[in-house]
Amino acid sequence: MAKNWGIAIGINTYTNLQPLQYGKADAEAMRDWFEKEASFDKVFLFTEDSPEIKTRPNPIPTKPTFGHVRRFLRSQFQEKKSLLKPGDNLWFFFAGHGRREGGRDYLMLSDSDPGDVTNTAIEVNFVTSCLRECGADNVVLFLDACRNQEGTRKGQGIGLEKHQGVVIFYSCSANESSYEVQELAHGVFTKVLLEGLSSQGERNCATVEKLEQYLQEKVPYIVYKYRKQKQNPYASVEPTSKQHLILLPQQATSIDIEKIKKEAFSAYVNQDSRLSEKLWLRVLAVSPGDEDALNGLKRIWLDECKLEHQIEIKQLKEEVELLKQQLEQYDNQKIQDLKQTKPSDTTSLATKPRANLKIDKKTYNQLEPIKVSFSFENIPYSEGYFIKLFIQDREYYKYLERQNIKPAEPTGTIQFRPQTLGYYQIEASVDTGTQFVILEELEFKVTDDF
Repeated sequence: MAKNWGIAIGINTYTNLQPLQYGKADAEAMRDWFEKEASFDKVFLFTEDSPEIKTRPNPIPTKPTFGHVRRFLRSQFQEKKSLLKPGDNLWFFFAGHGRREGGRDYLMLSDSDPGDVTNTAIEVNFVTSCLRECGADNVVLFLDACRNQEGTRKGQGIGLEKHQGVVIFYSCSANESSYEVQELAHGVFTKVLLEGLSSQGERNCATVEKLEQYLQEKVPYIVYKYRKQKQNPYASVEPTSKQHLILLPQQATSIDIEKIKKEAFSAYVNQDSRLSEKLWLRVLAVSPGDEDALNGLKRIWLDECKLEHQIEIKQLKEEVELLKQQLEQYDNQKIQDLKQTKPSDTTSLATKPRANLKIDKKTYNQLEPIKVSFSFENIPYSEGYFIKLFIQDREYYKYLERQNIKPAEPTGTIQFRPQTLGYYQIEASVDTGTQFVILEELEFKVTDDF
């Protein structure tokens, strides 16, 4: 199961900059969401009075000074690499001042000096580099910076710099301010962010794309409502495939999962097995036991074994070509099917589903492949079609293997290669969602006659 860690930093009191009203409250609210609603495994809070982090040999103070925050990032992530694994999630939240200096983005800590930014503030690139070294491939930052109570601090906005391998949500565009509103007792961006993370149903913000759309719609509206100047949040996503990254698995829909599946197929066809593997792992993190994801990972790992043992590349190329053909046929039909209402148990079989199986003979020798032609008809909805192989064991048939048939391709040919002599049975069945229904069976024999 995927691990989730969160870091929240909020600053009200600055030694060398004007104070803020709600940076601390925003970080504490994010801490509460991490712990109570999202059930994160570990949460680290940095505010004026947050408890110290217990580490060996010495605990780390959590007052958000330059030294404390830098020491925490270095000791927890730079020096202890691979604390998390691919598929895990690490979220970083910052509420305070931000500044751009020398073409670089900086987060201003409580003791940062605006006259010596490069030596007293933490560079955003340093933060992202440390977080990426934790081992998690889903690193998400929320930077509610560029704050100013009067909304007049222009030309200092962060967000122009690009960062690799992370998703960053910025509270406002460069050269804008991120506002605090007394009536909300929060910064506008953080207030809307918390609402979006807690939203359910069709308006959920389960993915990066959905959360960005929600922030871009709601933040400008609230800013306008309270007569502030414009504030337009946005997300910087690298790589772009993380647009469909599922931030909130418990709120994700089947359509959200299908988008990631399609990208995983595409990555594999384009011979980017590493990306394809990460995408399939994301699917499993949200939907454990997903057949497509398990088969996708099996295919990738099988490819790696073939390469390691120097198996002929010809077969590998044929598999890639087959996947290309499948991808061409893989369109929005499946997503549209998922939108339709699932029939009730009492009507799901009313259409008299049928399956046809054909083999060219009844007896095969041990070296011959068993080619099976199949077709499924009159099946309006199903969780999947299957063709299974059994071998006779005394008076019963023992299950050996199955091949999954995509609903979008209900006709075709598959192949089995029995390993032992004996009597076999092939079975075509459909999963209606509540039961497995056997539609047709065939029997044949494997001998050692040539």
